[in-house]
This record gives sequence, structure tokens and C-alpha cells, in this order.
Amino acid sequence: PVFLRNYVQWEQQNLDVHLMISEATYLEGTHNFNAFRGSKCIAKNPNRTIKAIEIIERDNFLIFYISANAYLYNMVRIIVGTLIDIGKGVMKQSVIDVLDSQNRKFAGRTAQSNGLFFLGSSYNKIKLDQQNDLLNLYNFLRINEN
Repeated sequence: PVFLRNYVQWEQQNLDVHLMISEATYLEGTHNFNAFRGSKCIAKNPNRTIKAIEIIERDNFLIFYISANAYLYNMVRIIVGTLIDIGKGVMKQSVIDVLDSQNRKFAGRTAQSNGLFFLGSSYNKIKLDQQNDLLNLYNFLRINEN
């Protein structure tokens, strides 16, 4: 989609979305995300807590929603790239194996930054209607497609 090239990452190959969703659940909780940090990451502690991770299918789009207490450098892009590689069948190891390795070379590629949107931060327990946020993003993409 030429008009969306700055807003989405295009994958020409079919993805096993059910496998991607299943593997994504292993990332929830507190883990050492050393395998999912970029080489320029200077964080002293690689432990992070993913509060929620969702992959939502809408028409021909996949929306990745990742909520965490904090992120490492390129963590979200590496997580998304790894899940896409798993969905393509390019990567055979499980997300659990990648987490256990604590080694970046076992994770998948770093996803493009196209389509990566920071929806916001919260410092208190503010409940946001996440589904509406994602649907608004989806509608924005569809409107700007033409």
C-alpha cells in the first residue's frame, strides 16, 4: 500500500497469526528482556514487565498492542519482528527459548519503525479504552490509505 508506507510495515507472506498470538502470551509478566534489546541499549537492568500484549486482526492489518512498565531500546520493534518471523515460519524456536537465552542473536529481526505509534503513558492507574485507541488508529490508517 503505497499511501500507507510511512504508517505500516508491509509483509507479503502469509502469517500464522494464531501461532503469533500464542507465542506473544509468553512475553507477559516480568522477564529478563536482554534478548529483546538493541545493541545501543544502555539500561543497566534488562528486567521489564509486560502488562499486556495483544495482536488484533482488522481486515488485512495486524495491530500489535504492548503495554509495559518500561521499555528497553528497540524492545518493541524486536518483539514485533520476532513474532512476525515466527508467524512466517522463518523462526522455529519459541519465545520462551529466546527469553531463556538472554541473547539477542536468538531473537528475530528488528521490525521497521513504520507503523510504530506511542499511544501514551500513565503514571497513575488511569484506565484507558484501549480498544477505542486501536480502532481510532485503524480508522486513521484506512482514511489515509487513499
